[in-house]
Amino acid sequence: MRRILSLVAFMALVVIALSCSSDIVLEEEFSLKGLYIGKYIVITNYGSTNEVKQEQNIKWKFTDIAFYMEIDREHPLQQCFCNVSGTYTLQENIVLTITNSQPPGDFNGVSCTACNASLDPVGSFTPLQPNDSLTLTYQQGDTLKQVLLISSTQ
Repeated sequence: MRRILSLVAFMALVVIALSCSSDIVLEEEFSLKGLYIGKYIVITNYGSTNEVKQEQNIKWKFTDIAFYMEIDREHPLQQCFCNVSGTYTLQENIVLTITNSQPPGDFNGVSCTACNASLDPVGSFTPLQPNDSLTLTYQQGDTLKQVLLISSTQ
């Protein structure tokens, strides 16, 4: 009788252990990979009465370790920012490092053969990711840089 009770108790433990293993949920690792469209904004003299806001519609791509930002030629604004590429690391913030910065050339009647690399999106950006969008914000002194992105299926 003891042997039967021990066997039943053992079987019950096995059943409980197997049923609990299906309750384990592994969180998906956070990934930025993909294509995005959006805006790149730089505000100098941020917080003062003589703020200067510059913005441009952009296309953005994240791969496993690299990123690419280029002017959205289909919807350009008049601001001349560089097309840039570089690497990024995901820590508490998203650290962007530029490896290539080039003027985008002519677009929408604007000749952009030189661009100001000091306006490039480089540094430690604070991410905010509501829904299918991503906002990256960086402030140093009185300069604010923001990358406003929405996931794209293109």
